[in-house]
Amino acid sequence: MAILKSPVYLFDAFEDFGERAVRDVDVLVVQSEFPALCRALVERSYRMAAQRYGAVLTGGSAQIDVRFVATNRRRFFRLLPARMLLDNAAVHPRFDPLLCLSPPDDAVVLVLHAFHHAYREALWLRDLVAWWRVRNPDPQAVFHAFDRLGLTRTAWVAWSAMTRMGWTMPGAWTAQMWHVSGRFQRLVNHYWRRMDPFRHEETVADILLRRRLEWAQARGIEAKCRVLSPCFSWRNLSELHKLWRQGKHKTIEDPC
Repeated sequence: MAILKSPVYLFDAFEDFGERAVRDVDVLVVQSEFPALCRALVERSYRMAAQRYGAVLTGGSAQIDVRFVATNRRRFFRLLPARMLLDNAAVHPRFDPLLCLSPPDDAVVLVLHAFHHAYREALWLRDLVAWWRVRNPDPQAVFHAFDRLGLTRTAWVAWSAMTRMGWTMPGAWTAQMWHVSGRFQRLVNHYWRRMDPFRHEETVADILLRRRLEWAQARGIEAKCRVLSPCFSWRNLSELHKLWRQGKHKTIEDPC
């Protein structure tokens, strides 16, 4: 099993856990080993709350999120199977026999985690900047990891935000190699000019702009269809209806 979104690098980056609150530890296991690990923790007096793709186990002040998928978005499940990630992982330098993901896989998981949380409070974007400084990954290996999964534009959205936080994009990277057109770059720039990641409330316009960006960053018809299908879910439509009733609708300005 491996530590996901490891809080360990935060100590190296910030020198003090007080500068970055860590509420839990995420552990990735293959699904066949998930029941045994949960039983072992329950036997050690942890309280277990089952979830759709794992379980949260709480004991004292410790909380362990045991997962058998590496990302919360269903359309990314087949791209990041736990077995593949664990096969590429290495023994953790501090917590042997736990594993840590390879730097390229770690980057993919962190970018998708920031994406899943809609970059809220810029927390995971700041973590990405800190992670890069500590792990110093090979830029080409990171590029190939995202390119192989068809997630280059998703990564580019995160890289663009990170440059606003003082991070320097590797000189070997170009927009063309990341499959970024001028039109897409203008949309990304508009998104980050408009969005305040520290704002807790969203308007309908904010949500629609984020959906538009998600659709634009998907590569290929199949990927775009996977982006569109959740937009018509009961949960998404209910969220939009609630915001409409609250009178928070604003007109979206066309960035292009």
